[in-house]
Amino acid sequence: MAIFPTYLNKPLIRYPLIGVAGFYKSGKIKTKSGYLSEVDLIPNIKGYSPIIYKFYNNESQLVDAYKSGEINQMTLTKKSIADTFLSWKNSSVQRKVDYSRLMTLFLNQKVKILTNKNIKDAIGSAFDYQKLSAYGEIAKGPIPPTSWGYDPNLKSNTYDPENASTIVRNEIKATEEAKLNLVTSYNYYDVADEISGELKAIGLNNDLNFSSINQIGSFDMLLAYWKVPTDPDQYFFWHSKQTVENQGGNIVSYNNPKIDNLLEEGRSTIDLDKREAIYFDFQKNIIADPPAIFLFYPYVYTISRR
Repeated sequence: MAIFPTYLNKPLIRYPLIGVAGFYKSGKIKTKSGYLSEVDLIPNIKGYSPIIYKFYNNESQLVDAYKSGEINQMTLTKKSIADTFLSWKNSSVQRKVDYSRLMTLFLNQKVKILTNKNIKDAIGSAFDYQKLSAYGEIAKGPIPPTSWGYDPNLKSNTYDPENASTIVRNEIKATEEAKLNLVTSYNYYDVADEISGELKAIGLNNDLNFSSINQIGSFDMLLAYWKVPTDPDQYFFWHSKQTVENQGGNIVSYNNPKIDNLLEEGRSTIDLDKREAIYFDFQKNIIADPPAIFLFYPYVYTISRR
């Protein structure tokens, strides 16, 4: 299988970290109330300084630790918090894109309204992508631009709420109108509130509900970060056989024979050029009949003392 090496990415170590090598080795490991609180790394090479990683329960505790001088560097995802440190003369703020995570609006394909291709197109046109670009780099599809399998010629969704409203009015009869259940985490409240409002504006009524991402129950639409695989193979997430009932990652019960065939070909083909062509075709087809709306790759902010 062409993708097999991708899954050989776990370090060959065992407790107590036997097998760790490189510039550093593990030192003290501290826990607090059963949770990891600190990891000390000791240099294996002369001239290198020790590194201490500290872990906090929430972003508020992390920020307080930086302000008090307990830590000298931290990583955040909220621009509003990072911006408060721009005026700090002793600190620098750096922004980068995290291409390993993709904010995605998953559409449950067991919900009749959300299987309608025109309705999917309307949803894709409902969002103001210029506003969303404040949170991260706008995505064109499910494969990030850092991947060799990414098609740079993909068309982006365009913001067109008037056309989206017209589609919804034409496609959904009053007798079929339903209130959709939009589920997300409190951590994504700002984005979720915008998404919910824009869906309502085009005529798709929805209730915004919050849940732990690790304990998601039933949903019509789910707004969450999706951890994008390193290899462009996405069989686990979109193949019709990979349903939750079968312990797969196809949480929306997506069933598209063309996509199934492409995913099967992609992971069984060795030749890189042929695989690239397959995944280019995969991206065009999955965008034509999307199981989800792929929104953005988040910005990550690193605040460091100068």
